[in-house]
Amino acid sequence: MNPTNQQSVPTDPYLDLLLEIRDSILQLHNGIVEIKQRVAAVEEYLGNNPQQPLPHQQQQHYPQQQQQSLGTVAMPLAACHTEEQREQLFREYMSLNYQPPPGAPDLTSTGTIERYGNGKDKKAVLTFLKVNGNIGEESMNSMYELLLKESRTHKRDLECALDQFPSVATYKDFPSQVKRMEIKKFEDNIKRMYKLPIDKCKDHWVANYFIHSIFKSIVRSNTNDSAGSSVGAQSAITSDHTESNTQDQMPPPPPISPSAPSPSPSSSTI
Repeated sequence: MNPTNQQSVPTDPYLDLLLEIRDSILQLHNGIVEIKQRVAAVEEYLGNNPQQPLPHQQQQHYPQQQQQSLGTVAMPLAACHTEEQREQLFREYMSLNYQPPPGAPDLTSTGTIERYGNGKDKKAVLTFLKVNGNIGEESMNSMYELLLKESRTHKRDLECALDQFPSVATYKDFPSQVKRMEIKKFEDNIKRMYKLPIDKCKDHWVANYFIHSIFKSIVRSNTNDSAGSSVGAQSAITSDHTESNTQDQMPPPPPISPSAPSPSPSSSTI
């Protein structure tokens, strides 16, 4: 028989399907093993160095995210023991994985960014994000919330400073060295995480807007707590005074005649 006339044996489609499923399962298994190894490395490092940020060589293990939607970047699993550690891990992860939109400004360029409007409201900050950060209309509010989230991490330090200066009631009277330090930290973190030229704003007007907002929220909360305590104390004094007056105004009980027996309590008075 001529070998050229032989027909190849037909393959079994079900067998091919099973082989494809097997290969897919093996790939999935390998991926799970790799993820477990990465998580174990992060947990081991945090357990041995609870106060230290992740080193650069371990940060490189995280997969680079290419998605552009803000506020939806998946965080790696890790055992964070304190709020400060969670905040620092978030900063490190965003600085590595956040991808600025096309046409984002060069952070090394020189120049000063003037205020938009009075520079003291949300509209001015949104204009900064759009014009100087090339953030699209659909993402401006999400980016604003991310900046607001970072500004809240300064609440602890501002509260400690206010405890040291209890007479300070306005942002204008707040120690300038504390404001400069908090503004510098805020600008450094925002620039590193989101690649925004926030440090080029004249008189630091964007960072000052967020730090000032946190200061006002602390003072407002302290004022409300003090007012609530005063109202509660005044209410207690008024209640005691009213009860005392009521007792003073009650007529004395009528005298009981010695010849008359004391009435036994009826069921209606028990």
